[in-house]
Amino acid sequence: DTDTPADADANATSTSNETTNDGGRTVLVFDMGGGTTDVTIAKMTQPKNDFHNEPTFRVLATSGDRHLGGDDMDILLAQFLSTKFTTSNTNNTHIEPTVGNEQNEHSQKTTTIHWTKLRRIACHAKEELCGDGTPDHPQQESITISYRNTHTYQLHHDEFVTLIQPLVDRAASLVRTTLSTTNTNTTNNTNTTVDEVILVGGATRT
Repeated sequence: DTDTPADADANATSTSNETTNDGGRTVLVFDMGGGTTDVTIAKMTQPKNDFHNEPTFRVLATSGDRHLGGDDMDILLAQFLSTKFTTSNTNNTHIEPTVGNEQNEHSQKTTTIHWTKLRRIACHAKEELCGDGTPDHPQQESITISYRNTHTYQLHHDEFVTLIQPLVDRAASLVRTTLSTTNTNTTNNTNTTVDEVILVGGATRT
């Protein structure tokens, strides 16, 4: 099984000692979009006067990574597929994502188009493989990826999980850093109990 950022939070919660004395709840917001990831820990308190029935939030700690998101998963998968397709290529179709200095302007343009197409294919494959958590679009054990109707590859979910594990590890590290900052800011440096984890952003469904 793959450790997720939420697992890192759960581990921290299970060993925590802090209690909420004011009736408030501590929430961890994990926001992973296409290109960035942000983790925020806040105290949510329901005001005594329930006239507006709106809770108040006090941010305890926040951390972010400007270079971590769903796009990075797409790039990893596209690079992986590029290797697989090039290895199995019998028509000498050039689909490498990099451009050598010896190539002319036309070949550079062609390569860029191929890489962009491969990125789109990788993004679609990721979404199909992982689903969105609904009955109509569940997680798939494997899918067949096709490129230009001349290259195919059977991608398994476990294979994809292994591929993106370094990105998951970075996200989990970000969660631990934010929790550590929160603990430092609390009275007596006690561990923070996270009562609820809120996932935001399309990449959190991966």
